[in-house]
Amino acid sequence: MATTTARRAAAALGALALLAAPGLPAAAAAPAPVAGDARTAPVELAVPGAFAGDAGAATADPGDPVPGCSDRLAATTWHAFTASATGQVLVEVTTPGWEPTVAAFPVGADGRPGAGTWCSLGGAVPLDVVAGQRYLLAVGATGGAVPGAYRVALGDAPAAPEVSLTVDPAAVLRSGRVVVGGTYRCTGALDPRAGQVVVEFSGGTLRQGGRPAGTFALDGTLALCDGEAHPWAARTGRTSAVPGRAVVALAATVCTGAGCGEGSVRGATRIARARG
Repeated sequence: MATTTARRAAAALGALALLAAPGLPAAAAAPAPVAGDARTAPVELAVPGAFAGDAGAATADPGDPVPGCSDRLAATTWHAFTASATGQVLVEVTTPGWEPTVAAFPVGADGRPGAGTWCSLGGAVPLDVVAGQRYLLAVGATGGAVPGAYRVALGDAPAAPEVSLTVDPAAVLRSGRVVVGGTYRCTGALDPRAGQVVVEFSGGTLRQGGRPAGTFALDGTLALCDGEAHPWAARTGRTSAVPGRAVVALAATVCTGAGCGEGSVRGATRIARARG
């Protein structure tokens, strides 16, 4: 009996030594589940809020909706939020080393996603939302892109810009044309990631004595929307204007992804003949 017990103890010790022996391969660990891999179990986001994940091991379900601006997404991760107010939410997706396709789908009363008409290729893009509506955000790969780490952040969209104009009190008549000028001031929480912002001018007219005296045009110019006054200047075509009082009218528009701002001015100036 003692001999049998000793043999069993030795066998157990041998098995433990075998398990602890260096150089033997360990049992493969099961891969960690990918957060948001299933559309029915998305990552919940707040506004503002952010989530950092990795789509390298994400999958795609044949039953997932197809964005209106893209082919079916591969390696998709899903995120969800509910809009607290009607307006815009800034959706920013950063993906070091790969280009994503991001799509938004409103969720219906039956819990199923509706038509996805909003898309982006990453970066910061405003999304129009309705208060109380739940939305699904899909971050996926198309065109053979190999997905990896990513970060999705939601925040308040920048306000639409505002633009105002002034007219200089003095203008110059030279060679049958009038040089007029003034300032524009662009304000608003313009997100620098929205790209270049252009001021478009229109409706430049010069009137004198209640009658048209000339027109002028300005090319669009890159706007400095810093709340400071910046100059504009233009020259009319051939004009009937003479030295004296005149009225200048001009309009301007500035647009970003958050909307457009418009401004106009109708101001008096005094024309003087150029010297020399």
